[in-house]
Amino acid sequence: MTGGLQRPGGCTSSERLLHATGLTSSTQALLGGTGTLYSWVPVLNKGHGGWHLVMSNVTYKATANAATKTATASFGTTINYTPSSGLPNSSPIALSRGVVFIA
Repeated sequence: MTGGLQRPGGCTSSERLLHATGLTSSTQALLGGTGTLYSWVPVLNKGHGGWHLVMSNVTYKATANAATKTATASFGTTINYTPSSGLPNSSPIALSRGVVFIA
């Protein structure tokens, strides 16, 4: 199973709420809020897979780091839920494409 703060269909959840945003430095921003946690279950829908509601009102935070002369841009998330299997939490990792713009 994989998981994430998404709604069925893989689209960004309209149920997700952003509660806090802020700059921790001139190159780093934090945001946090609550959302509905779904998990993709491959055996649902006669083996075609489907989204299964895991929990509502799950808190999350994300960290965005802008690129500097010595570091690439990065983005990471933490979902506050203890599952029986792993979630896609990640420390900030370098972006292979795109940019993080913090103003």
